[in-house]
Amino acid sequence: ILHSDAAATYLEAAFAYAAAWALGGMNINEKNNDSRRRFNSWWKVKHKKDVEYKALDAKKGFDVFSFFPDEKGEMKMWESVVPDYKAGANANLVTQVFVPTDETLRVTRILDLISKTAYTPTGMPNRPGREQCWGVMLVGGAGTGKTAIIENYLRNETDEQTVFKTINLNFYTDAVALKDILESAITKRQGRTFGPPVPKKLIYYVDDINMQKVDTYDTQSTSELIRQHMDYGVWYDTKALDQKTIVDTQYLSSMNPKAGSFTINPRLQSHFTTVGCMMPTKDTLNGIFSQVMTSHMQDFKDEVKAMTPRLVDACIDIHSRVADKFLPSSVKFHYLFNMRELGKLFQGLCRSEKTKSTRTSMMYLFQHECMRVYHDRLLSRDDVQLFIKEVETMKGKHFVDEVRLAREEAKAEEEKAAAAAGGEEKKKDKKKGDEPVIFTTFEKAGGLYQKSDSMSKLRVVLDGKLEEYNEENATMDLVLFGMAMEHVTRICRIVEQDRGNALLVGVGGSGKQSLSRLAAKGICGYEVFQIKVTQTYRESDLKTDLQTLYKKTGEKNQQVAFLLTDAQIVDDKWLVYINDTLSSGYVPDLFAPEDLEGICGGLRSAAKAEGIPDNPTALMDFFISRVRRNLHIILCFSPVGDVMRQRCRKFPGLINCTEIDWFHPWPREALKSVSERFISTMPAFESKPALLPKVSSHMAEVHLAVENASEQYLRAEKRYFYTTPKSFLELIAFYKSLFEKSKTKLDKSIERLEKGIAVLANTGAKVAELQDDLKRTMVIVEEKKVAAAAAIKDANEKKSVVEREQAIADKEAAKASVIEQEANDFKNKCQDDLDKVQPILDAATKAVDCLEVKQIQTFKSFTNPPSGTPLVTDSVAILLGKDGKGWSPGWKSGKKLLSNPSALIEELKAFDGRVIPEDRVTKADKIISQEVFTVEIMMGKSEAAANLCGWVCNIVRFYKVYKDVAPKMKALEEAQARAKAAADQVAALNAKVAQLQAALDAAIKSKEAAEDEKAKVEADAKKCQDKLFTADRLVGGLAGEKIRWGESVKQFKAQAETMIGDVMLSAAFVSYIGAFNAEFRMKLWKHTWMKDLEKKQIPIRENLDPLRMLSNESMFAQWQNEGLAADRNSFENAAILCQCKRWPLLIDPQLQGSKWIENHYPDMKKITMNTKNWMRTVKEGVQFGYTVYLHSILENLDASLDPVVAQQIVRGRGGKGAQINLGELVDYDMNFKLVIQTKLPNPHYKPEIAAQTTLINFMVTESGLEDQLLALVVNKERPDLEEKKAALVRAINEYNIELAALEDKLLAMLNEADPNTILDNIELIDGLELTKSKSVEVNQKVSEAKEAEIQINEARNKYRAVAQEASWIYFLLMQLWTVDHMYQYSLAAFTTFFFKAIDRADKPKDPNDVKFRVAALKKTIRITIFRWVNRGTFSRHKMILVAQLLFKLMRKRSPDLKVDFNKTYFKFLLQGTKKFGEEKPPTLNWLPDASWASLCALAE
Repeated sequence: ILHSDAAATYLEAAFAYAAAWALGGMNINEKNNDSRRRFNSWWKVKHKKDVEYKALDAKKGFDVFSFFPDEKGEMKMWESVVPDYKAGANANLVTQVFVPTDETLRVTRILDLISKTAYTPTGMPNRPGREQCWGVMLVGGAGTGKTAIIENYLRNETDEQTVFKTINLNFYTDAVALKDILESAITKRQGRTFGPPVPKKLIYYVDDINMQKVDTYDTQSTSELIRQHMDYGVWYDTKALDQKTIVDTQYLSSMNPKAGSFTINPRLQSHFTTVGCMMPTKDTLNGIFSQVMTSHMQDFKDEVKAMTPRLVDACIDIHSRVADKFLPSSVKFHYLFNMRELGKLFQGLCRSEKTKSTRTSMMYLFQHECMRVYHDRLLSRDDVQLFIKEVETMKGKHFVDEVRLAREEAKAEEEKAAAAAGGEEKKKDKKKGDEPVIFTTFEKAGGLYQKSDSMSKLRVVLDGKLEEYNEENATMDLVLFGMAMEHVTRICRIVEQDRGNALLVGVGGSGKQSLSRLAAKGICGYEVFQIKVTQTYRESDLKTDLQTLYKKTGEKNQQVAFLLTDAQIVDDKWLVYINDTLSSGYVPDLFAPEDLEGICGGLRSAAKAEGIPDNPTALMDFFISRVRRNLHIILCFSPVGDVMRQRCRKFPGLINCTEIDWFHPWPREALKSVSERFISTMPAFESKPALLPKVSSHMAEVHLAVENASEQYLRAEKRYFYTTPKSFLELIAFYKSLFEKSKTKLDKSIERLEKGIAVLANTGAKVAELQDDLKRTMVIVEEKKVAAAAAIKDANEKKSVVEREQAIADKEAAKASVIEQEANDFKNKCQDDLDKVQPILDAATKAVDCLEVKQIQTFKSFTNPPSGTPLVTDSVAILLGKDGKGWSPGWKSGKKLLSNPSALIEELKAFDGRVIPEDRVTKADKIISQEVFTVEIMMGKSEAAANLCGWVCNIVRFYKVYKDVAPKMKALEEAQARAKAAADQVAALNAKVAQLQAALDAAIKSKEAAEDEKAKVEADAKKCQDKLFTADRLVGGLAGEKIRWGESVKQFKAQAETMIGDVMLSAAFVSYIGAFNAEFRMKLWKHTWMKDLEKKQIPIRENLDPLRMLSNESMFAQWQNEGLAADRNSFENAAILCQCKRWPLLIDPQLQGSKWIENHYPDMKKITMNTKNWMRTVKEGVQFGYTVYLHSILENLDASLDPVVAQQIVRGRGGKGAQINLGELVDYDMNFKLVIQTKLPNPHYKPEIAAQTTLINFMVTESGLEDQLLALVVNKERPDLEEKKAALVRAINEYNIELAALEDKLLAMLNEADPNTILDNIELIDGLELTKSKSVEVNQKVSEAKEAEIQINEARNKYRAVAQEASWIYFLLMQLWTVDHMYQYSLAAFTTFFFKAIDRADKPKDPNDVKFRVAALKKTIRITIFRWVNRGTFSRHKMILVAQLLFKLMRKRSPDLKVDFNKTYFKFLLQGTKKFGEEKPPTLNWLPDASWASLCALAE
């Protein structure tokens, strides 16, 4: 072959091609290292004679990588064979479009050559199947097209026998996980041999091959697994401990050397051909995007279509400028501007529509997309301003005519608007041209991507969308000011695009979630999903939620916005799933194989409609493409700290696959508009509307002042505190609630005092009236006495008459009683006989009642009656007296008797059994005596006969018995008649007595009425006298209070006029001041906020102290009794804690606050984050309304606590009260309180926690510690003195508490009393006098106690120098952590050594020599503490410790140092002041210039 000239030429060209790529293909051009350019220059010079390179354009430069050998052996440029771009169905997704270029062709050629020749099936025995196994590794920065080139090659340039598996490595991928992914693409062939289905070949594409974290041994398990496979063709089953031989596979990979672990194992890299990928050149970019834009704008108007080249040039220019000027750093790590951003810029331009696009609209669209792609991710305001200037420069460079035309159009619109307003419209301060350029699809009908006409019109539309959202969802009370509207439109722009994912960056409380909900659901109509993190929420739950989202978006084709905040990411490993979803959509092991089969089955019809082949791979690709199109992930991250940077480094997809919207702090105007909107509804501003803009402006000033103070606080004290928009909203809400509360309290106080004063005034006015009433009453008393005496005499006379007549009546009544008794006795004797008669008569009556007409008719109908029955009719006829003429015994007469049944029955009922003739009875007895004549026998013959038989028998028996009883009954009637006559006589007598008694009663009543009248007027006289006395007691006893209350009312009414400013200062104090130390607190509220209130002329009390506004002496006393330190800082902390609306978070390393809290809330539940079932305790507290004390937390709170900390209370469903979602909805008791505490001396809480809680710095102050140490040293030296002091302080506190309670009780009693009857309420007056006397007594005791306190303090203060010494030493130690973080000293440990020093100090010979003892204590404490600290200090820091102690002693002018302290010298020593300009003498040439300048400064 070599002897053939053509073959030799080809082989030489092929060798040059291969050598150039093998030796120089990995080189790339970077800002600081143009290695490819240098290699290209060297190669062309070195092999100028060996290889002939002919460029298409001789004027343009070229590199050796732009050529390839054709079949003739000639070097041909790739540029000449680049195919034309053909726009596909997804041409609008520019970031996903693959446009072939010479760069992509040459890299694809390398991939193809090596992939097809890298593997042969035969091999050496120790490496079966692996004789040659080379892979290709593309290396380059983010956005250089590595992944696009490889995926395009695998999808479009490989044959049918080649299959591939894409693997995205991440920070947490390990060898086990990687092996599972690798094995998911292969099957068992035979024995221990595995591979793709025969006869296919499998290519593993490993993206971000260097991404996995480096372990302790500086290795990556994923790299080692791939290297093992490429070395030996095997890997091992770690469970079965078997070797698996993997055949017919090879690797392609890509990596970003500036991400992940930044490097790769050289042994692994040796198996790959490395090819460098660079950002395309400007010409290449122009070629790519010119094709894209030309294809998109081919149907546009000619004048718009002509802008295509300028649009492309402008986009490439602005991208180049941004990439050159805005460079990444540790803080600006996201400043990565590559092909992705440029693609997003053109993708935005491709959203233009042919019918609505004009030259000016395309220019504005270019400006808008530049702002969205680049501006929205800029970090600082300086960068923002610089970028805006760059955009204006690009407009002036590429769109001169369009800029001019836009100005003319704007001017014409302004003139048209002015003409429509009749020339009366005033020129606004803000010109329309100053408004931001915003494009939306929802403002105008048609859904086209068009420019908003104005911010005012956009606000109307957005307010309408917000109102619609609030009607269907939980209400969001948002104020859509300018910045908020911009963010809403930005989020809409992102999520309404296919594969649109957003990364919203801003401190907690910036409105990221609220605006996302409004944009995604309220405007785009998407379902918004958010995970609910609880204490039991785990990684498996996240996978379950992702499965649900994938099915909704991929299978059901629903649009869903997945909202995820950084606070919800409990474990960074969760971001593995988010990163995979963003990067490729493929999440390994998300679905089980059987679930995937079901998904594919559900997608077949939809896939068929879109022409997708019916095979698992194609269906899964279709499913994933749907997911990526419909699932919009919105990440809400905070930029504070290092968490976001670390996460983005570990998971590049968070930056690369999202569009960033950076939420900058609200500007002053936004703060003002928001505050004005919320406080405008307060009634206070209805009467004072002029104050509304002033107060809203002051609120903005307060917030911005705290932001500035936080920066100063960080520089001066190295302590972090953040303000967020949520903090500002909380300030507004607290201001409103505190104003209402304060106004109610003040109105109530005024009402109580005014009512008390009115009662006293009314009582004083009644005194003269009472005296006149008393005189008139005494005259009436005398008259009533005479009338009462006459009535008594009349009553006595009538009483004697009644008594006489009553005696006669009683005598006759006794006689009548005897007669009545005799009649009753006789009746009792006859009663037995009478009782016998009645049952017999009743039986006869019953027998007749049982007779019925029908029965008699039946009986009568007998022709031949049953035997014996005619006896019945015979006996009845005899008794009735019908046995006379013409009657004969027998049935014939019987039938005649029965001929009229009804008349017979009535006759029987009327029959009187008492007067039967004796002969009838005799005849009847003869018949009755016969055996057959019984009711029982007759019943068997005839029912009528039986009843008649019963009547006959019973009536005869009745007659016989009655005949015997009748004489007795007659005698009884006579006796009863005599008794009645006697009773009538007695009744007549009684009636007469009753008449007399009635007259007597009337006389007695008259007497009693007269006596009552007399008693009443006497009581009225006494009552009047008592009222006079009581009035004197009330008016005289409370005369002093009346004056004092009058003054208080005047003060309170004056306070009502200044309440707007007073409450504003207090609300700001509670909301913001707690995190700062005493110095910064004073600087903020007194020197900043107060001055601004005065400057804005907002009414406020003169020399107002917010502490006094929030509390009083009584509360101070109570807090002290509960263990609170008696310094102002502690009182401020307690006031903030008691008043704050957000839950307090105490920074309490010395446990000063914890001691007080435990006494202040004695029934609270104490927990830590490590307490077993601590969340259950929180739930119970929420449900049952008790206080939970969560102490000893670190810098992060459990995510499951977020709803409680943020107080996310919702209105319960079904008529229930307040509820909160803690994994499930639980009832929320409004009495619940949460107090959080940390022992960390300098915690760094993220802004979200700072916004949701009220940070309170409970660290001990130097003055507070001095008082505590003084108590300790006095208690040690003079325990009697300290005991008296403690008892006295406790007594004074109790007196103050009692005084406040007595005052309240006094006013309450006066207010509850009825002014008209107060002088009658002796109990009330006694209580008032007792309260008043007690108040005077307590006041006297307070005065005495304060005098005694002065004397005790004089004795105690002799030891104050010892406490001062120890206090400043402790605060010096507290600052040593700035030297090294390990230098942390607790107050408890310090106190231990403080006591040791006291015990070791020399004692004077004279026990009363306090001066000697104090000096000894100071020296001993100083040396003891120094030795303790010095022992634990590194050698290099010991001199710092000594120097600090020395300088402090010098500043304190300690008598132990016999030196003077000169501030100027000390400043020179610390700052090294220099004076330049003085000529140095030649003799001092050896002295450095800096030292000479220092000497000159020192000489001055």
